[in-house]
Amino acid sequence: MSPLDAVREFVSVDFEFSSPSGHRPTVRCLAAREHRSGRRHLLSYDELVRMKTPPFDIGPRTVVVGYFLSAEMSCFQQLEWPRPANMLDLFVEFRNQLNGHTLPLGFGLQGCLNYFGEPLIEEKEHWRDVAIRGPETADEWQGLMNYCMQDVDACVGLLPKVCAYLKTHDDLLRALLRGRYAWAVADMQHRGVPIDMPLYNWVTRRLAEIGADVRNGINAKYGVFRADGSFSMANFRRYLIQENIAFPLDVDGDTPLMDEETWSDVVKYAPQLRELHQYRQTFEGTKNIGRLAIGPDGRNRVLLGQFGARTGRNTPSTTEFAFGPSKWTRSFIRPAPGMQLDYLDWRSQEIAIVAALSGDEAMMDDYRRSDFYLAFAIRAGLAPSDATKEKHRDIRAAAKVVCLGVMFGQSAYGMAAKLGISTTEAEKLLRAHKRVYHRFWAWSDAAVDHVSVRGVIRTCFDWRLHRIASVDEASTKKQWRSVRNFPSQAHGAEMLRLACTYAADEGLPIVAPIHDAVLIEASVEAMPVVSARMEALMRKASRDVLRGFEVDVEHTVTGDGERYVDEDGKEFFDRIMGIVGEPPDHPAALDQLPPRAPLVGRDMQ
Repeated sequence: MSPLDAVREFVSVDFEFSSPSGHRPTVRCLAAREHRSGRRHLLSYDELVRMKTPPFDIGPRTVVVGYFLSAEMSCFQQLEWPRPANMLDLFVEFRNQLNGHTLPLGFGLQGCLNYFGEPLIEEKEHWRDVAIRGPETADEWQGLMNYCMQDVDACVGLLPKVCAYLKTHDDLLRALLRGRYAWAVADMQHRGVPIDMPLYNWVTRRLAEIGADVRNGINAKYGVFRADGSFSMANFRRYLIQENIAFPLDVDGDTPLMDEETWSDVVKYAPQLRELHQYRQTFEGTKNIGRLAIGPDGRNRVLLGQFGARTGRNTPSTTEFAFGPSKWTRSFIRPAPGMQLDYLDWRSQEIAIVAALSGDEAMMDDYRRSDFYLAFAIRAGLAPSDATKEKHRDIRAAAKVVCLGVMFGQSAYGMAAKLGISTTEAEKLLRAHKRVYHRFWAWSDAAVDHVSVRGVIRTCFDWRLHRIASVDEASTKKQWRSVRNFPSQAHGAEMLRLACTYAADEGLPIVAPIHDAVLIEASVEAMPVVSARMEALMRKASRDVLRGFEVDVEHTVTGDGERYVDEDGKEFFDRIMGIVGEPPDHPAALDQLPPRAPLVGRDMQ
């Protein structure tokens, strides 16, 4: 007997809507169908807007079904409808069933239909275009509504196939827990991140001027740009040698790798390159600050990409999301008048997760101390018992590289490159870690052994990663590193989803999720209560995921009238402000500047 048989009603729903970049959705129509009775609902916006509740049951004995359900829940919120008691996202369950595989048509609805041998939906792009611009004729309205019902009928047919891997009642409950996150995502997307629009417009319209000014200042320090402003690889190599910085090279061992992932890793152990990195992020290539998705109300809204990564992490756009580009650009974030922001993050979340899951008492004890990396260095005999962060900065930095690197299988060679030390010295650090946290290593090795036998690794709430046969040695090594890294990253994702779900249940105002943190916004008067409650829910989420082990939560408050500050980007932001100054008091002055490139609209589905 399938656990689905215990459910009284399943109702598949689909909306068609328009949602230009940064905007809330404009609903066009709704299609819905109850699976067993076949009852159908096909309604236009004019009919929907008069309803206080959906035209179908959303109570505790009904499960609302959709494909990428957060889009439908965004329309629920735009219509001010109440939240369904139970939600099931077929995209999430399909992804979980095959997570790790690469599919010919991906994990979208068409990819799911193709995988199960169902007919694909025709003219999908055409009708999406009609939904975005709005139907103009009676025939277009009827065609759009018929298309909407096709998506619903597809979900009705897919439900038993997608959910066949759910074997028990507990499996279904975990799927419904994943489904509840759709409401939390819709809620965060609905609120959006507040942006200081006068400053944003002031800066983005002067990017060319700012770029030239910043480049000249940077060149005085790095000497890597030619007279025409182009980047000189030869000069960059010369700078790396001069500063004794170990920078990853290409396969020929000659040219530094210039991809974003490499740079992000390098600046962690070579902070003297951060300013150059920030320049490259902002003024070179496509990752520039002029592409944030901002609505007419000055709020940054993007698809959060829930379950987009194999670990279950969110994958919002790195160019459109306020927390995506270079860290200095986060100072465009500013609470509305009379409001405050609080950035709450779990302290050293990944360390806490592997300590708790492995049951390594020494690691858990060191986590409970004020500085885990220094505690490790002391326990391993790398630093004296009275070591401090200020006096033993280099030792702490090395300890941090080792402690984080071991979680995804980084070799002594990789650690040596990051730290600028010999492989022999890096091997000594790695042996020290294995000696003092031997239980963690036994647990991590056992996880790899389990996957090699069973072919799958799971979180406490059954988010899965499947091992796939690799075609070459490099792919195999990368996959095993992913397996070692999966427990910390995937349980971190579980923790974030759970905290956001709890917060949405209580109506707490989260405006953005950020990897291991959330950003909340509340009035100055309400913030102390809201902030304390959010912290309590984050601590509860950590206990629920880690079998009672609690992860600490830290706060960074942005007051009324202040701008958000990321310490890693503060120096660069101050440099920018030194060039352009504060924006003019009168917005009309901005009209004298060249217009900013328009934002491109995109259908949320």
